[in-house]
Amino acid sequence: MPDYQPADLYAGYAKALVRKMPELRHVPIGSIVFVENVAKAAKPTRRRRLSSVFKAPKKKLVKYAACRKLSPLIHYLTGKSYVIEVFQDACQNFSREKMAILMYHELKHIAEDGKLAKHDIEEWGLVTRAIGADWTITQRILPDILASDFSWAKYRAPQVTFADVVEEGQPKAAAAAATH
Repeated sequence: MPDYQPADLYAGYAKALVRKMPELRHVPIGSIVFVENVAKAAKPTRRRRLSSVFKAPKKKLVKYAACRKLSPLIHYLTGKSYVIEVFQDACQNFSREKMAILMYHELKHIAEDGKLAKHDIEEWGLVTRAIGADWTITQRILPDILASDFSWAKYRAPQVTFADVVEEGQPKAAAAAATH
């Protein structure tokens, strides 16, 4: 069995997002190959931390999808510039809303100049404030970003602030429960 299969479903999400979201209008949908990795499990990746300042252990994260730029030779042969790979095992239970957010996330990696963009704090902050940093694992009902009345400014995910943390580093609710 091949490791990859064409993924027209994801192309459909991407087309709808580019039509709807002004910040994605520069994305050349026809230059993207959408594939689903069906053979291997998504390997957790390690996120870099400020380990020299904070000695917290590195957290393993599941990789749901990846956006990559294709080599000049592959571009010449296929006319395609990018590939978005979705790991089937990690995303098989995603709702329509989560899949749309995942595709939005991957499309945001394609910059206006055609290069691949890393996560920009200001840009991703908008998404995190609207739907939360835990959008892939939350049980909350997420907004449908493809809905005609959706606006990033309209949604605000639950936020954790420094005021929510007590001196020992425990959330107030946990500290209150421990004292009762």
